[in-house]
Amino acid sequence: MVRLKECIGIVIGIAITNVTMAIVLRNNLDKGIYPLEADSIGIPIFSGTISSGLLLFLMLPSVIIPQTRKLFIRIQIILLVIGGIFAVLNVFEWILPNHYLIAASYLIIVASSIWLIVRRKRKLTVVLT
Repeated sequence: MVRLKECIGIVIGIAITNVTMAIVLRNNLDKGIYPLEADSIGIPIFSGTISSGLLLFLMLPSVIIPQTRKLFIRIQIILLVIGGIFAVLNVFEWILPNHYLIAASYLIIVASSIWLIVRRKRKLTVVLT
């Protein structure tokens, strides 16, 4: 049941990020922040969707893999660290004027990966003893 809650938390965090991105980009377009000759906002939305897919690909297996052996827990931690680093890179990508809310939404994913890493670390110390 705990793993199911963790999976749902990851999916909700990534969904919040995607919705935030779409809303912010649409509002910026409506306010005229982007020049008329600029590319479509579909490109950053598509790029965000690809990023979300990669984050799901990295973070969901880290929750689904059983925590019965040290090796499995270490694999989970590695996947979560890679996912967290990727989310941090997305934060830096979106730290631009009029896009701060998107960067902040990626911090939700960073915080959830840190929280999951701490939980796995505690489990690893329990398995080792």
